[in-house]
Amino acid sequence: MIESRTMTLAAALMLATAVAVPISNDIWCPDAPSPNPSLPWVISPSHAQRLSEAWKCPDKHSFLRQLVPWALSKHQQRLIPISGFPCYAVLAGTSGRIYLGINLEFETSTLQTTLHAEQFASLLAAMHGNETGLDALAQKGTGAPCGHCRQWLAEYVDAPELLLLGTASRTASHEMEDIFPSAFGPAALNNSCPLLSSQPGCQRHILPPAASHDSSASDPLVEAALAVAHSSYTPYSRKRSGVALQLEDGQIFAAGAFESVAFNPSVQPVVAALVKLVAAGQVSSNLHWASQVVSAVLAEDPMTPGPSYMTHTSSVLASIAPQAKFTIVHIQPAATRSSAVEVGTCLPCCKDPKPGEPCCCPPAGCPIPPSCSPTHKPATLHTIHIDTSTDQE
Repeated sequence: MIESRTMTLAAALMLATAVAVPISNDIWCPDAPSPNPSLPWVISPSHAQRLSEAWKCPDKHSFLRQLVPWALSKHQQRLIPISGFPCYAVLAGTSGRIYLGINLEFETSTLQTTLHAEQFASLLAAMHGNETGLDALAQKGTGAPCGHCRQWLAEYVDAPELLLLGTASRTASHEMEDIFPSAFGPAALNNSCPLLSSQPGCQRHILPPAASHDSSASDPLVEAALAVAHSSYTPYSRKRSGVALQLEDGQIFAAGAFESVAFNPSVQPVVAALVKLVAAGQVSSNLHWASQVVSAVLAEDPMTPGPSYMTHTSSVLASIAPQAKFTIVHIQPAATRSSAVEVGTCLPCCKDPKPGEPCCCPPAGCPIPPSCSPTHKPATLHTIHIDTSTDQE
């Protein structure tokens, strides 16, 4: 208990502290201004071209290196409450778009939930909808990503040719294949459609980054969760999952799960949805930096063997949006019904629910009891009829 309080106080002391942007000894573009958070997280090709020309960058690789401290300037200490160590990256897509990335940590969830900066940037690329591949990644120092991110980036099409640029010197560059030879890639598990593949049959339906609340729809938040579950990248478990987050003003941010062939670097749908939220500038100015999230829906198929993101979604929400109402929607074939458990109070989880029976999940901020009662009934239960007959492979 003492350690927990100490960590919380330490995190609180960092709340108002912005990440300091060091002055680089290397000037890649002579007319570049001092880094500041004004740039968007996704820079369009035309915007990138205008900046590069205005800053008098000699080439596109110099421009990417010059952007590295700009990515750092987008960071906030409240987003990394455990380590306080900011990581940041700049990723160029083959479309000409540029994506900025930072790391995210969740104090009351597991360390495995942590998102690396390279993952943040590449998820923005994967969720954009018009990206065609990854071209170059720029980072401080040698430019070599950690082992976790090398494995994560191996999930993308043409990953071996990804150019890695460092700021340590003008010669600090490698191709991914140079530092990650004989990589364990999607083909190892017979996946012929890696992320961003343009091969026929590999395209994923992409939901827009944010959708406004539409009172005419039956339940826009549930519909958004179902849509991203349908488009989730789950070629290994084949278990579709998606999370939709709704803010106080009605905005919805939704994303599906993203699996890695090595499993461990996989990204949970709630974390991917939070990437969209951060990129939309919706970070609150307090410890619970997503406190404006009032409702969250997790849509997943309980009948397909594979991972469930119920517990992790709850723990992440407990860390950054503890007041949010958490609902689980079960995706099932059209012949059956899909159920949703609306949780408003601390409830134990069903130990061994019967097939098709919803499980009582504690909402954000509620601890899971050490022993669960299989006979416990949810406080509120409603049934949602979802026709997924056209959604079966």
